[in-house]
Amino acid sequence: MGRSSYETTQHCPKRSFSDTRESCRERKLGCRNWLDLPEDISASIFSRLKATEILDNCQLVCKRWLKICKVNPLVWQTIDMHHLPSDQNIYGNMEHMCRDLIDRSCGGLVDINVVRFGTDRLLKYITDSSSCGIRRLRLECCPKITNEGLCGVASKFARLKELDISVYFLSCKTLEVIGRSCPLLVSLNLNHRFRGASYSMYGDTIARTMRGLHNLSLSGFVLTNDELRKILESCLGLETLDLGECFVPNLDEDLRRRCVEQIRKKLRLPYNFAYYDFRTRTKNFHHMHRVTTAERKQTMRTMRLERYLRRANVPRGW
Repeated sequence: MGRSSYETTQHCPKRSFSDTRESCRERKLGCRNWLDLPEDISASIFSRLKATEILDNCQLVCKRWLKICKVNPLVWQTIDMHHLPSDQNIYGNMEHMCRDLIDRSCGGLVDINVVRFGTDRLLKYITDSSSCGIRRLRLECCPKITNEGLCGVASKFARLKELDISVYFLSCKTLEVIGRSCPLLVSLNLNHRFRGASYSMYGDTIARTMRGLHNLSLSGFVLTNDELRKILESCLGLETLDLGECFVPNLDEDLRRRCVEQIRKKLRLPYNFAYYDFRTRTKNFHHMHRVTTAERKQTMRTMRLERYLRRANVPRGW
């Protein structure tokens, strides 16, 4: 015997007027409730955010998101500690916070970005904690990371594919150890900060130990024509080459033409800097409020390069 309409409505869940109005608004605007997403999808979305955004925003929305951020290791497969707030004291010790986030990954860490607070001890903790192997590593402005520290963990970079280092100290020996320890390396970005720089054979080291590179970006290095030629001959799969802030004295025209023909996607050759008198350039620096931001940055880079070339004893007129 069928139930009456009154009995049927008695067993239906009751919905308030505000809930009905909200659902109607969502259907009308084509919106959806983000809290209703499956946990794995939410974790995948969170993993694309910076660490500070997850800690300051996502995990404070509701208890469900807090649980995802704390328990689901997928969120912390990628840790981006790049854009840190100006007041870093709210997090206490940055290295301690980074260790806590690494622990949340439960050994699944594959991509990490560390800026300013990295140490040899933290670098060793990163490599020891990743059971699946680091695939991408970025170290920027970390003066407490030494050549010895990098050489000590290089053997655990067997699965590393992308390396981005911006340092003051990287030696050719360390670069060679990294190259021999990373057979899968396809992307290398090295930014030398000119402090204690030397006329070392970085290009020759790259050509000998990193033949599988697809993307190469160098900044602040002095390369010879022979070094650049060796890189092109060894790295046949090279698709992008950025040498915009490097120095290649007397760049050979045939070599320049070969770069244009061989590099398929993106090519940025060194600028043709004129070797002006440093005192004149310093005098002009005081009038930089009249020029654009791009011109100001370019002039500051040129001034740093000229100071470097004086220390490296590079002859005038190249």
